[in-house]
Amino acid sequence: MSSLNIYEDNAEQKPNILAIKSSVFISEILEPAANEQRLEILKAVAFEPKSLSDFSKLTGLVAGNLNYHLQKPMDCELILQQHDRGNYMITEKGFKILQSFNELYLSYKCSPQKIYHQNLYKESKNNELTGKND
Repeated sequence: MSSLNIYEDNAEQKPNILAIKSSVFISEILEPAANEQRLEILKAVAFEPKSLSDFSKLTGLVAGNLNYHLQKPMDCELILQQHDRGNYMITEKGFKILQSFNELYLSYKCSPQKIYHQNLYKESKNNELTGKND
């Protein structure tokens, strides 16, 4: 790890990272979006309001299951319903979280460490197939 300079490069960020309140971060940011259907719901309302039937078509969920997955992001104020039986829309908080997830996803997808580990994995699999051992 030290050869990647991870610890040296990130030393100045230590106070910020230590300030993260784990229970709040998990319950109010990760949990409401850490589900495929809920993440799809957030993405769907990122740029325009959506109805229950829109969400049902998108997720394949109906009635109680759909309401369950809508309730978590609503409780954490990531989305809100415009009025009773109205469309749902993303909040500023929800949009910021979604943007952060997108940045995280893009940085992980293109990170040198990920590419390095993928190459190591491929090389290891090739060695298994060809019977080569280093």
